[in-house]
Amino acid sequence: EVPPADQWVTTLVADGRSRITKGSNPHNLRNLEAMGLYASLDHLYAQGQGGTPSLMEVALGVSCELDDTEAFTSEALKSKPRYRVNGHTVHAHLFERTLRLQPDENGDVLEMKMMFLLKEFNGGKLDSQLWFFEGLVKHMAAQNPGFDIATALIDAGTIPRPHHMLFADGRGPTSDRLGGLQIVMPLLKIVSELLEDPDAAGSCGAISVGKEWISDYWLGGMEGIWPTVLFRRLFCAPDMVELAQHFEYTAGNLLDKAAESFFGYIPVLPGAFSCYRYSALTAPAGFTQKGAASCFCA
Repeated sequence: EVPPADQWVTTLVADGRSRITKGSNPHNLRNLEAMGLYASLDHLYAQGQGGTPSLMEVALGVSCELDDTEAFTSEALKSKPRYRVNGHTVHAHLFERTLRLQPDENGDVLEMKMMFLLKEFNGGKLDSQLWFFEGLVKHMAAQNPGFDIATALIDAGTIPRPHHMLFADGRGPTSDRLGGLQIVMPLLKIVSELLEDPDAAGSCGAISVGKEWISDYWLGGMEGIWPTVLFRRLFCAPDMVELAQHFEYTAGNLLDKAAESFFGYIPVLPGAFSCYRYSALTAPAGFTQKGAASCFCA
């Protein structure tokens, strides 16, 4: 069965303080603060009037330093850290809270456990995954010995889309039954695959381009000589990046995975939407490498 809601933890990892405040939505931190999942770091580190201790110093009993000579949104540099605790550079801040969602149609209030890890410095996608596995999941595994943890990864901007599939018996806890038609929820599906097959180390979803231009662009309004129209639309497409992504996700990925599956081993899953069994990433007893960091990133 799919684990109940109180056994799910949603983790948001931000790759750098200066990155999350830039881009298409500069109000990301403000929105998270309104959700109760973030608190102003400068407010936590700043000393009060007359040099009174900061909130961090009062709450944790540590010595804190704040270098506010640069703007909060400026690029964070390890050579000039903005925050220090007991003389050490702060590399990340972790916020935790259980959010209470709006009541559903039955009047039940759902709760969602959330963690927000704000990295101070930009280190790339792989570094964020290391923080997730070695910094968070490893700690949760130590606090829950014997509990098999499934870790689902999804990139910001990736939208899990319900998918309609036909099943003969309509079984499965991951969907709503509509006759022989099931509405499969992707996130639950990739997790339930690991629960149903104890020998599976990972699972993933099918990635596709989100824009709805594919069918309309190629099939709609084909006036004129069709080879000429097809040539013009192929080489004068308004979104060549999406065309390249569509080819990579379909033709290229299917060929690679089919060849790897023939040999019985798939070395990597798409990081944008995948799920791993944490015990499969943990080094066995007597193994020389260290934990999920080396196994996952080898």
